[in-house]
Order: sequence, then C-alpha cells, then structure tokens
Amino acid sequence: MKLLVAIDGSEHSAKAVAAAGRLAAATGADVVVVHQRSDSASDHGPAVPSSEGFAEAQSLVDSATAALLVAGAASARGRVVRGLHGEEAKTILDVARDEDVDIIVVGPRGLGRFAGLLVGSVTDRLVQLSDRPVLVVR
Repeated sequence: MKLLVAIDGSEHSAKAVAAAGRLAAATGADVVVVHQRSDSASDHGPAVPSSEGFAEAQSLVDSATAALLVAGAASARGRVVRGLHGEEAKTILDVARDEDVDIIVVGPRGLGRFAGLLVGSVTDRLVQLSDRPVLVVR
C-alpha cells in the first residue's frame, strides 16, 4: 500500500501526517509527502514566484518524513513541487497519479485566507476530483 500526505505547514496538515503515520504503521504502507510552493498567476506577464523559499519548503517535507518514519511507516520520502496558487488540488492529484498511491491523506483546511471554513477549497476539490480515496483528517 502507498499513501500520499499533502502538507502546507498548518496544524491540520500536522494532524494528517500523524494519521498517515498511524495508518502506515498498521498496514506497512510506504508514504509520499508532497508540499506545493504556490506561484501567483499574473494577467500581465509571467507568474509571480512564491515567497516561500525552497529551503523552507524542504524543511516542512523533511520534518513530516521524519515523523512518518518514527511512527512506523515502511518508507517515507518527500517532494516539493511548484504550481500556481489555486491549482493545489490538481498538483496533488498529479503527484498521486504519478506515484500510483492508494489513498490521499489531507487535513480539512490549511493556511488559506478562509481558514474558518469547515472544509477548505483544496480539500473540497480533492474529494470532488480524485479517482482514489481521500482521507480527510480532523
């Protein structure tokens, strides 16, 4: 079995990592951690690069990967990917297909502007568009 856990540095994504760790330990699953550095689209030229540095993004992924290994995942590795803001769900699904994962694990919402919503737009889009199970961890 192979899991994908999508992270953004929020408390909710930390809970998703913990749940993925428990599931991986119980099933002997391998885990892929993915974090997107989001560029902003521009109507008047090239996309505006993310303000998040690669080192910062890689640190998030490395921390999650280490936590998964401690929790008992058979293996854990991470990917930092770039994409446009607003297309995070598409990016996560592309990685899920590329990695041929069985389950996607996410938090209900992340660090977006509308953090008060019950289910964030990225999670909602994943649930709607995914061709594989999505586990939403609260």
